[in-house]
Amino acid sequence: MRIYYEIFIKRALAFAVDFFLLFRLTSPALHLAIGSFRTDEKMPDIQTGVNYYTSLERFIRGVRDFDAVHTSAHFFIMTSIVLLYFVILECAPWGATIGKLALGIRVVDERGRRIGFFRSLLYSLSTFLSILPAGMGFLTILVTRNEQALHDFLCRCRVVVSRPLF
Repeated sequence: MRIYYEIFIKRALAFAVDFFLLFRLTSPALHLAIGSFRTDEKMPDIQTGVNYYTSLERFIRGVRDFDAVHTSAHFFIMTSIVLLYFVILECAPWGATIGKLALGIRVVDERGRRIGFFRSLLYSLSTFLSILPAGMGFLTILVTRNEQALHDFLCRCRVVVSRPLF
């Protein structure tokens, strides 16, 4: 059986779909649960989830005109939700997030089998290594024989073509 390795564009689109779903659905709910970051700040627009990006920008820049406890809690909770989303869905029997399922790709180990929970956790955490240096860890997809990113090498995983969800 021949395994076809996925291309860079499908992986990027799958990540964009997942990112959109995660932040579109969770940011307004978290804002309502945790409360406003500033007393003069209006409630988030449910359609855009604007306040998450505003609070993340403030958190990174260290702006002092906001409640750091609320912002830190929001950032920690959002990061935890994102991590759990990727870990749980990629170690599930279908081996893919919603974005990957929609585009017909999934994560497998070197032998083509689904990955377990701990490998999925390591895979998701090591994705930050590919993202942090301006996404340079993903450029290895374009030049390697099996189209693997840095975190794929580190975890001995591959992203392969599967049946698309739609």
